[in-house]
Amino acid sequence: MVALLLILTSQSLAQAEVKTSFWVDGVCEMCQERIEKATLIKGVKSASWDVDSKILTIEFDKEKVNLSQIHKSIAAVGHDTKQVKSTQEVYDNLHGCCKYRDEEIIAAHVPIEPEYVLLNGKVLELNGKGKKTPVFSANVYWLETREGLTTDEKGNFEIKQHENEKNLIVSFVGLSPDTLEITDESEILVMLSNSIQLRGFTVVERRKSIEISKISAIKVEGINKKELAKAACCNLSESFETNPSVDVSYTDAITGTKQIKMLGLSGANIQITKELMPDIRGFSSFHGMEFVPGDWIESIQLTKGIGSVNNGYESIAGQINVELKKPEESE
Repeated sequence: MVALLLILTSQSLAQAEVKTSFWVDGVCEMCQERIEKATLIKGVKSASWDVDSKILTIEFDKEKVNLSQIHKSIAAVGHDTKQVKSTQEVYDNLHGCCKYRDEEIIAAHVPIEPEYVLLNGKVLELNGKGKKTPVFSANVYWLETREGLTTDEKGNFEIKQHENEKNLIVSFVGLSPDTLEITDESEILVMLSNSIQLRGFTVVERRKSIEISKISAIKVEGINKKELAKAACCNLSESFETNPSVDVSYTDAITGTKQIKMLGLSGANIQITKELMPDIRGFSSFHGMEFVPGDWIESIQLTKGIGSVNNGYESIAGQINVELKKPEESE
């Protein structure tokens, strides 16, 4: 029963609220403020008056107020409706800008469009063979105001020229743009030449000596020829002198045997491959790095930590892959 009572109450309130529109005379925004303020009497929920159409749209409760009261309230502040006309005495007290019965005041509020001259023109293209063809969808606009249009399929255009517009710009992709100073012309013929030649170019990049890919799923540190040149290495064991990630030290001063360390581990815990094939492992780990000449090395890829087991099982501390120079690209 409570729910039914709430539904019936809401329906009765919805039926009591009415939205309607009617004409109210006025000319300016001061009139708008005055009309809307006078409309918002007790029982009126909202009021909006449009200056151009002079239509007042209101939403009110018909059980608390009727339209006749609203019309009288508006007329009381000096504005006429089709039902109630304001008295002359109240009308005379309006601001001089709001005298909507005065023809001069009405004319003063009508927006005046600036004077202009209508220019007709045609845009043609002069190709390399000297043939003239119309340019479709060429841009034609004024330099001063940036107002313009595009040409039709026959290259024709019709544009308005106001007093402050003097320089006309005509442009099209692939053609040289042209700027015309318009004085008293009524018809314009624009000839665009195909003088813009698109040339080929090469995109180059400046690579760092040590690079880490930001798109690879595995953190791989790449050492290229620029970094290897800093070490002046004779073989692979001397290629890591400038890299803090790998520590190479002598284990035997007599034989010159070197040992490589990564993450504190050395020897068999580090996998060294050549062109992704297992290369230096087992007994060759003692002298194997000295048998790879530094001049043969193109780049080195280094991964710290446990790596992939596709190429071997030794990669507990990390992986080092040596990429040799290719015959077709080397000196």
